[in-house]
Order: sequence, then C-alpha cells, then structure tokens
Amino acid sequence: MGEENFIEEVFLRAQQERQRDPTMEEVVKKICEYYGVKETELSAGGKSHRASAVRGVIAWLVLESGKLTLTELSKRLKRDVSTLSSAAQRVFMLSNEDAELAKELQKLKHELFRIPKLQA
Repeated sequence: MGEENFIEEVFLRAQQERQRDPTMEEVVKKICEYYGVKETELSAGGKSHRASAVRGVIAWLVLESGKLTLTELSKRLKRDVSTLSSAAQRVFMLSNEDAELAKELQKLKHELFRIPKLQA
C-alpha cells in the first residue's frame, strides 16, 4: 500500500509542477533563438535543410505540448500540416538513434514546459 501511495504522489507532483503551457509564440521564439534562425526563414519558400530541421523540432514540441496544434503552427509557418507532422516524426526517429539530439530535445522541452527534473 505504501508503494502505491508513493507512485500516486509522484504522478500528482509531476502534474502540479508543470507550471504552465507555453504559447505558440513562446515555442517558436525559444527554438529560433536556440538554433540561431529567424522565424522568417522558417516560413520562407525553398527547402533549406537547416530551416526544415528547426521546423521539425518545433513541430515535435508542439505535439509534445498536448495543447498546441500543428494546424496552428502550419498557419504560422505557411507549411502543410502533413509536412510538419512528417518533420516531427523524423525528429523523433532521429532522437532514438542520436543520444545528443535526444538530450537536447529533452532540455528544450523541460525549459519550455518548465518541468522540474524529478529528484530521488
């Protein structure tokens, strides 16, 4: 019974400690600053690999938020929803193979969603 209460308490604390959900503006701005790109580059025509990779990270974070939508992001970046969904999936798959990318994504996610690291 004690272990069950502990698990419930950890989940409850984790939910409470997520202080707030970021806006689309905050996600796009933070990731653009982090990668050193301008938002105009993300919505510009062409197929810049760098801009595409950054869009993928933003799309992944949007999906991870559970509140923001790819539809909203697609309007902002002037990209098709299916393109953004594919980019997010690519980022996710790459993060499964690349430990540094996985670490970077988790860091960005924790900063944006203000999720404290669980301490033992």
